[in-house]
Order: sequence, then structure tokens, then C-alpha cells
Amino acid sequence: MSKPTPGTRAYYRTLATYDIADSCRRLRLPCAAAIALTASTPAEWRDVAAELGAVAVGADREHERAAVRRAATVMSADQVSTAIGHLARLRGVEVSEWEADVVEAMRVESVMAVAS
Repeated sequence: MSKPTPGTRAYYRTLATYDIADSCRRLRLPCAAAIALTASTPAEWRDVAAELGAVAVGADREHERAAVRRAATVMSADQVSTAIGHLARLRGVEVSEWEADVVEAMRVESVMAVAS
């Protein structure tokens, strides 16, 4: 992933994309994770949401599956801020803390140099 300018719509889209893909990996949906990382069309985001809707998870993971499905669904309508809201609520944090957590996760994984 390229390095978008912090605070821009592209920056937040990149963070949301990463977080959705990361959740897909944790939910054992590697194909949905791969699609999410490169999704650029509404149809691709709908595919991710469909995979999240079809996967069976334990009761302890249902909240994550449902929240990430909602985030992917709104990404299909390019509603980045709404997706971020779903993801931040899932983690039980404010958006600024969610942002910092995702940036750190991406830095650790060396996905994108978003942190100085």
C-alpha cells in the first residue's frame, strides 16, 4: 500500500481497509481478506460482506463478524466514516484511539509507513 497523507479520506479508507482485512484473517476468511485489501469497487466490498455473512463463528466472535460485515457493507457505498464508526465501536474505543491502534498494527506488520 502506498502512503496516503494523514487526515485525508484516502488515509482513512486505507486504515478501514486494513482493519476489515485483518478481521477477515482473524475470522479465517483469507480470500475475503485478500479481496478487502485491494477492493476498489462496490461489488468487491459486497463480496467481502457476503463472505462475512456466510461464515459460521462461535458466539464469542459473532459481534466481530457482524460489525465487520456492517463495515464492509457501508464501504460498498463509499461511506468510509460510517465504516470507521463500526470498527471503532467493535474495539470499544474512540475513533482517534482506533486510528492510533490501526496505524501501530500496520507499522508492526510493515504494511504501510503511516507513522513517523
